[in-house]
Amino acid sequence: MKSIFTYVLDCKFAPMKNLKDLLKIPLFAIFLLLFLNSCVKDIDLDQIEEIRLQPRAVVDLINFHREADLIPNVDPGIPITLEKTFPFEVITDDLEESVIGVDLGFEYYNSLPRTFNVEIKFLDDRNRVKQTREFEIPPGNKSIPATNNFIFSFTTAKELELLSESTQVKINFTMQPGPGATEGEIKLLSSAVYKFEF
Repeated sequence: MKSIFTYVLDCKFAPMKNLKDLLKIPLFAIFLLLFLNSCVKDIDLDQIEEIRLQPRAVVDLINFHREADLIPNVDPGIPITLEKTFPFEVITDDLEESVIGVDLGFEYYNSLPRTFNVEIKFLDDRNRVKQTREFEIPPGNKSIPATNNFIFSFTTAKELELLSESTQVKINFTMQPGPGATEGEIKLLSSAVYKFEF
């Protein structure tokens, strides 16, 4: 009797310290399920190599928010750059070999009448740039804000290796010249979806 066991876990957590701890509970639950199932049905031990666990974990990474009155009041004819650095440990050493992909999702909201160019740099512990991603946030207004969400996928061995070497992420927001604004806001939210295979 052939049986295939698959398990996908979707869970959302606030910033976490160790992915290994996150996976302990689901792995224990799978073991318990298999144990209980073995008491009822015969398991073909030849199929043990066919069992692959593919859990996923979703983690919040970036939460950037600026109101119009917090943006420096300088000449609207020149670009303004805002910079922020976040701690970033996507792949811990103990789980590096089990990670088969990482999707970084971004969602923005812009009710300011300015275009923003966003540059995201993944840095190692010596501030060396490992990877860079860029995108543009179009202008919006209070009644019709600019909104969108998209994903950067890291699936190749080289991309995952560089991502595992990153310990921080630096975001540069460059606000392009345009009309002034006394109200409105810019928001950028980001999360990482880790895909594992055991």
